[in-house]
Amino acid sequence: MRTYSFTLVLSGAGDVRTLADPLYEAGCDDALLGTQGGTVFLDFDREGKSLESAIRSAIHDVEKTGINVARVEPDDIVNASEISRRIAQTRESVRKYINGQRGPGSFPAPLSGVKTSSPLWRWNEVANWFAKSDIANDERVREANTIAALNTVLDLRRIINAQQVREMLTDFGIAAAKPTRRTRRRPAHAKSKSRRTQHA
Repeated sequence: MRTYSFTLVLSGAGDVRTLADPLYEAGCDDALLGTQGGTVFLDFDREGKSLESAIRSAIHDVEKTGINVARVEPDDIVNASEISRRIAQTRESVRKYINGQRGPGSFPAPLSGVKTSSPLWRWNEVANWFAKSDIANDERVREANTIAALNTVLDLRRIINAQQVREMLTDFGIAAAKPTRRTRRRPAHAKSKSRRTQHA
């Protein structure tokens, strides 16, 4: 078992001040609750046999409270600056990889923004490409593929309500999203040092 760090972005969470107790009681005592621009998120440091098992168990615990998980971060959508940061190389080096001046060539096509100055790529595709040049190791590729797959499933369940998608969600061990129900929750109390709320 090892500890994995990741972030779950929440959907329909409501007032962050009412969330600490329900989330703590659901098993999220290894997460830091925070907000950014009105979006509520949980920064986890969770033990698991793998990144996938750690994220799955965290999603399960969060959604026991009736709150839906929208996405997993670190995001699987990246720009050139983020690619540079993740592989610890300069922007100029990344530009040369993209343009075919360095590396094995055939850099992955952008996901979007191909006509803009800041196109976006899927990180798992980029990580797989870098693995061919021994720049990204196999573990990083596996983790990139895991996050991309989980986010794909979370996106599908949010926009599509079909039997085929529900079967896919079951295969991933994630329940179909339920409509958010507004219920009165008792106020969060600072009884435990584990219950931390961060405001950006």
